[in-house]
Amino acid sequence: MQRRLALFLSAVLCLCACCNSLSAQQRAPTPSMHPFKKRLYDQIGAAWYSDVVANSEKIDLGTARIAFSVSPDGKITKLRVLSNTSNELFANICLRAIQKAKIPPVPAELLTHGKFEDEISFTTFPNPSPTP
Repeated sequence: MQRRLALFLSAVLCLCACCNSLSAQQRAPTPSMHPFKKRLYDQIGAAWYSDVVANSEKIDLGTARIAFSVSPDGKITKLRVLSNTSNELFANICLRAIQKAKIPPVPAELLTHGKFEDEISFTTFPNPSPTP
């Protein structure tokens, strides 16, 4: 039986606020995403999705959490897997998606201690069973 995956990119900037136990009604509205981050996540997502589709029969369901740092000129200076509940192929696809991104110079307001740091979670889910 062939295994098919529904592929969804769950790009999540890990902030303490994400772990907040307050209900949705009690949380302050989320500010809009910075255009730099939107462009970066769109590039990463497109690369990730095409590689996952090409390898869907070899990927286990799960989530990989990836951390990366970028220098002010847009070069990746640190890239690592923080956790992975899928298989090694999936983690490597996630790493490659970030490496493929053409990162422009980072806006000064996103730099902390001279670098941009982020974490992204990539998740695959099973296709829902068709209803008769």
